[in-house]
Amino acid sequence: MCTSSSSAATERDVHAPVAGEQASVKPVKQYPWLIVGLGNPGKLYHRTRHNVGFEMVDAIAEAEDISMKSVAYKAFFGKGSIGNVPLMLAKPQTFMNVSGESVGAIVSFYKIPPKQVLVIYDDLDLPFGKLRMLPKGGHGGHNGIGIGRPPGKMEAASYVLRRFSKQESEELDFTFQTGIEAIRILLLQGFDKSATFIDNASKRDNTQPCFPCNGTGAQSCRFCTGSGTVTVELGGGETEVSRCINCDGAGGLTCTTCQGSGIQPRYLDRREFKDDD
Repeated sequence: MCTSSSSAATERDVHAPVAGEQASVKPVKQYPWLIVGLGNPGKLYHRTRHNVGFEMVDAIAEAEDISMKSVAYKAFFGKGSIGNVPLMLAKPQTFMNVSGESVGAIVSFYKIPPKQVLVIYDDLDLPFGKLRMLPKGGHGGHNGIGIGRPPGKMEAASYVLRRFSKQESEELDFTFQTGIEAIRILLLQGFDKSATFIDNASKRDNTQPCFPCNGTGAQSCRFCTGSGTVTVELGGGETEVSRCINCDGAGGLTCTTCQGSGIQPRYLDRREFKDDD
C-alpha cells in the first residue's frame, strides 16, 4: 500500500521532537558471545587429542581471567568480557556427540544470536597445531585445531584418544596464543578480520622442512629399515621373509616430529641447541 507524501509528512511531524525536547534513543542490547570448547568428560579423556577444544577454552579463560569453576547447563561455565564485549565460555560435560544439549540450553536461556556462537574442536584434516576458522551456517564460526593424521595404519578412533607428547604440548602453546588473539579480534573487530589474522599467522609460521624426515612427512620404519619386509629365522639355518608388522609392509610411518606435515614444528625453532663439546 502506498502512502501519500502529505500523510507521510504528517507522520514525521507527529514523531519529531519539539524545540527544547531531546529525542529518546533506545539503547541497543548487547548480547554476549559464547565460545564452546568440545571434548569428552572424565580422566580417561583428559589432555587427549579429542579434548583439545577444552584446552583452548582453558587457555582463553586464563588469559582473560575468567573462572571456569561454575557448573551450569551440563557444562563447566564462565562469564567475563573482552574489552566491552561480554563473553561466556563453556566446556560441555556431556559427551561430544550430544554437546548440543548443553550449548542449546545456554543459547536459549541467554538469547544468544547464532552468529555469536563459536565452537572449537579437534580436526584430523589439519596439520598438527594449525588453526582454521570457518563460518558454519548461521553460527559465528567453527574453529578447528589441527591434531594431524594417525601414524601408519592406526585407526582414527584410537589416535584421537592418545595424549600429547611433551613436544606436542610445547607446539600447542604457540597455537593457543594465536587462538587467543584471534578470539579477541573476533569479538572486537568481527569474523572476517579474525579469519584473516589466522590465515596470516599460518603464513608467518616457519616453513623450513622438518629435519628428521627431510620434509617428506614420513620416516623409514626402524624395524624393516624401509623395505617393508623382515627376515625371520625359523631354525636349522632356514629363514623366511615376512611382511613387517610394525609398518604393515608400508616401509615407512608418519613422521612423529612434524605429524606428517613435512614442516619443522615451531617449538624446535625456539629451542637452543648446544654443541656436545
